[in-house]
Amino acid sequence: MVPEASTPTMTLSISESRVRIEQLLLVLKTAGLMGTVGNEEVHSEVQAIKIATAATVQWILDKAFRAHGAAGLSPDHPLAQELARVWPRRFADGPGEAHDNSLAKSERRRQKVTGRRSHTRTPRLEMR
Repeated sequence: MVPEASTPTMTLSISESRVRIEQLLLVLKTAGLMGTVGNEEVHSEVQAIKIATAATVQWILDKAFRAHGAAGLSPDHPLAQELARVWPRRFADGPGEAHDNSLAKSERRRQKVTGRRSHTRTPRLEMR
């Protein structure tokens, strides 16, 4: 059974999923920077990608499970198969907290060096 996409809950989940996927455009920005400034200069962006990607995939799978109810937990259902495929990858590159700590440390160091505060507006990625 496919959930009704026009219900308020599903509409909200679909729109939030789209926004979260768009946030992952950070991957494209970082890939471009790696080609121009080098890998060492984009360490913080790589950490952010690792955090955002794992969180986004987990969030989207969670919403899909909620939409399909108990059927999504069946080993025969594609959602259960996808979870079994994706879940171990969250741990393959180390625990998420290690990435969080590394990114926070880099950000504190960057703010100390540049004098920027957290409320300072950062440039937005231009979407095409």
